[in-house]
Amino acid sequence: MLNPTQADLSPAFYQSVLDYSLTRIYAAIAVRDPDTNELVDFQVILSNYAFRKAVARTEAELSTNSLRALFPVLDRSGYFNEYRRVVETGISFTGELDGAGPAGRDWYKITVRKLNDGIVVNLIDITDRKQQEQANLLKTIANETQSAIALLEAVRDEAGTFVDLRFALANPTCAQILGRSQQELIGANYLSLFPEAQHDGMLDLYRNVLETGEPLQLSELEYRSGAVNGWFDTRISRYGDGAIVTFNDITAIKENELALSRQSEQLRATLDASLSSIFYMTAIYEPQTAQIIDFRVEMANKATERSINMKPEEIEGHTLMTLFPGNAENGFFDAYVRVMQTGQPEQMTQHYRDELGLEGWFEVSAVKQGADSMVVTFMNVTESKQLERQLRESNASLDQFAAVASHDLQEPLRKINSFSQVLREQYASRLGDGAELLLRMQSAANRMQTLIHDLLAYSRLSGGQSVPNQSVDLNRLIGDVLIDLEVAIQEKVASIQVDKLPALTGNALQLRQIFQNLLSNALKFSKPNLPPHVRVSGQEVKRTALPAELILPGKPRLAYWQITVADAGIGFNEAYRERIFGAFERLHGRSSQYSGTGIGLAIVKKVMDNHGGAVLAHSREGEGATFTLYFPK
Repeated sequence: MLNPTQADLSPAFYQSVLDYSLTRIYAAIAVRDPDTNELVDFQVILSNYAFRKAVARTEAELSTNSLRALFPVLDRSGYFNEYRRVVETGISFTGELDGAGPAGRDWYKITVRKLNDGIVVNLIDITDRKQQEQANLLKTIANETQSAIALLEAVRDEAGTFVDLRFALANPTCAQILGRSQQELIGANYLSLFPEAQHDGMLDLYRNVLETGEPLQLSELEYRSGAVNGWFDTRISRYGDGAIVTFNDITAIKENELALSRQSEQLRATLDASLSSIFYMTAIYEPQTAQIIDFRVEMANKATERSINMKPEEIEGHTLMTLFPGNAENGFFDAYVRVMQTGQPEQMTQHYRDELGLEGWFEVSAVKQGADSMVVTFMNVTESKQLERQLRESNASLDQFAAVASHDLQEPLRKINSFSQVLREQYASRLGDGAELLLRMQSAANRMQTLIHDLLAYSRLSGGQSVPNQSVDLNRLIGDVLIDLEVAIQEKVASIQVDKLPALTGNALQLRQIFQNLLSNALKFSKPNLPPHVRVSGQEVKRTALPAELILPGKPRLAYWQITVADAGIGFNEAYRERIFGAFERLHGRSSQYSGTGIGLAIVKKVMDNHGGAVLAHSREGEGATFTLYFPK
């Protein structure tokens, strides 16, 4: 066996061996602080050719400079501390190091072992593997991301002029949005897929990015072409002689925004069409006590211009107490706080006045919305309040008139009747033709008394008094009316049929006036020489079965009592079916055989109004008349 000579094992021989190795190798000794003996750096004492080439340093540069000065990356990456730990503990270290190399970024697998008071470092180039890993990672990210990504290469003519783009890369999301497969996209020219880009400005946008290098951001770009139909957030950046374009399909988001915008506009239009003024307010709390100290008006509708002479833009964003300081005194603010605390809606009508000049009566409703908000609707009812006051004053005057009419107007008429009767009885033989004059005078006085009586009855009904809530038996009430009309019934030989009727809730005296007038009219307007026939009937009817022409005041009910008074008299022209309910309306002249003041049916209508009901009349001349009353059940 051949033994190597001493010359063969010289340092030059070992250096040659190291230089032939593809692994980057260097050895370094510790540099210590002379005072503390702390390891503060390393000095390279040996390196191979592969290492020097990789770091682009000469052997002289490596041997005359400290390791930290040569490679600052060791401090940034924390590897210097690892080197020092190997020397101090004797435990080897293995890791990966990346940094800038001559051709760009390099990656190395690094192994550090202790050698005496220093280290031996082995660096294996793993750049290709890391680059492949990164490429695979980027490909995975591109394929999995919801953003569309495409790499477009510039297509130029022989003169080098930009004329088109070619797809070099397209991820699955891009292919899906563009409505084509990745195979169809890659290699295809942009204009062949989107020919309209030549005219709609898109190709010019790419040209500008390629020429200037300035990236382009397009937010909410609406694009409609072929399979592409929607809104996109787009970014175009230059990459070599081409461009990288990324875009996100925000069509669903944009359509939702547009739908919400339309709904908001519709809601605003609806609110602005409301006759009531509307505030949407949020509570303002005192930080320490969490007590509500004010409200901020977030939204106001246009009705505020009518009710408080302020435009919505003058109100929105301001606090309630700044706009309307009088709320603290009149109780509105306290009511709003209660609504927020209890969640119970409140309604109120209050007089408002503040130092800013706003004054009036307001009808207000407040409803809590969510945790910290509320909706307030209100109407300026100042004019209504003034009309109510005027009506009260008018009713008071009417009551005074009724008192005067009851005594002062009727008393002279009673005396005229009384004196006329005495003259006729005691001096009839002396009066001759004068007796006829006295009879006419008595008749005129009686008509005047009847008119005054009817006027008083009508005025009492119009006085705005509430209807007592009591049960009234209609059969008993009509029985009493028939007793009052007994003389007229006997004179006319009338037949009056009263079916089984319900009990109603209302004012017995007013209800009596209805049937007193309707039955007396049925007797009065009977056909000459024919006994009158009158029928009073009743039944329950559902609201859905009511006549379409019927207008009922107050809150609708599920059912109503229908009471009908039908006769076989002379009837009337259907054209006058509404007119007959007016005061002093008479279809027959005053000289006709049918006397009356024309107030009876007006009283009927007024009583029905007072009871939340309504009356309809139907007739044909010569065929009788039917009056139908509808009372809420």
